[in-house]
Amino acid sequence: LSGGPDWKATSIQSKRMKTRPSAPYITSTLQQAASSQLGFPPQLTMSIAQSLYEGVEVHGMGSVGLITYMRTDSTHLSSEAVGMARHYIGSRFGDDYLPQRPPVYTSSVKSAQEAHEAIRPTDVKLTPDSMRSSLREEHHRLYKLIWERFVACQMAEAQWDATTVLISGIAETGNLVFRATGRVLVFDGFYAVVGVPHTSEDVLLPPLAQGKRLAAIQIDPVQNFTSPPPRYTEASLIKKLESEGIGRPSTYAQIIQVIQSRKYVEKTKNLFYATDLGRIVTDKLIEAFPEILQISYTSDMEKQLDDIEEKHADWKQMLKDFYGPFKERLDSAYKEMGHVKAEVQASQHICPQCGSPMVYRFGARGRFLSCSRYPRCKFSAPIDRNGNPLSPEQTEVACPKCGAPMVLR
Repeated sequence: LSGGPDWKATSIQSKRMKTRPSAPYITSTLQQAASSQLGFPPQLTMSIAQSLYEGVEVHGMGSVGLITYMRTDSTHLSSEAVGMARHYIGSRFGDDYLPQRPPVYTSSVKSAQEAHEAIRPTDVKLTPDSMRSSLREEHHRLYKLIWERFVACQMAEAQWDATTVLISGIAETGNLVFRATGRVLVFDGFYAVVGVPHTSEDVLLPPLAQGKRLAAIQIDPVQNFTSPPPRYTEASLIKKLESEGIGRPSTYAQIIQVIQSRKYVEKTKNLFYATDLGRIVTDKLIEAFPEILQISYTSDMEKQLDDIEEKHADWKQMLKDFYGPFKERLDSAYKEMGHVKAEVQASQHICPQCGSPMVYRFGARGRFLSCSRYPRCKFSAPIDRNGNPLSPEQTEVACPKCGAPMVLR
């Protein structure tokens, strides 16, 4: 750029960085990975995993269970499984890819139960390539995901050479400093199995020396604003359920399915949006049962049950503390809670037939606008996402089924 300051590299720092492999899959992380990488809904993931666990027909071997139990929140691996993985890694990739000590992983789930191992292949020699002809496409893709994560978790760390360069120039307004970062993979480690990820950090910087003069070709100023939290996807919602202690590994897929089948949420471009029904049901439940609708309720209840089992807490007192207040709330809800369809919300719209104010009501297809004088005036109109009425506009196109005029909505 002509007329700009003289630029030079004022600081160059390089250091060796390591990336540790991820823990073997548990139920929640498998569902998240299958959703984000394979596009599988949680219910499909668990159905396929169930088939892989129960067994598939393998030529010359009969029915073979390819993975361990798929409902688990433990990252524990048996010594036999670790030995099997290390033997395969040493013979397939060499000693450089074997850490001196087998990596040990702890579960991020506070209430994790160690009754089962992590999800892993039953025999590491049954590689995804060797199983391709015995598995359907979806089964093969999920098995490949599980097999690769298991082998990778026992391999050596990947190593990078990361470089940070500070580029300075003196202008009329003062000293301008820009930073450039890049890294180069020097040892692939566990990436030899799962593949090398490509991120914004993987920039190859040219050879530079401190004090070397540089030239600016183009500067594009960009202003960033704080964004609101993103909407939940299936993967991120499962991660949130796990972190808040809501449900168990066997219930995550069922929770995701229920909130959709009951129309509490709708999924658009893989993002969840709360429906009007979902909002009203949630508001009514919070009003009637505030303690049970607390996010921590499930984890608190689990802790009380653990105390009964492990510390011999008084289970009768625990039930008494729960049931008394709950029964009072339940009886009150039966008497006082109104029906969802009786809910009425004021609007700024006017009825075109009688001039009375319009109100929002709730029906089988969601919210709609209705005359406040209903049933004396029965005018109603559908609404868009913003609550504005939709007025049909007749067209000259005939319905291909019955011949009636088509309308635009």
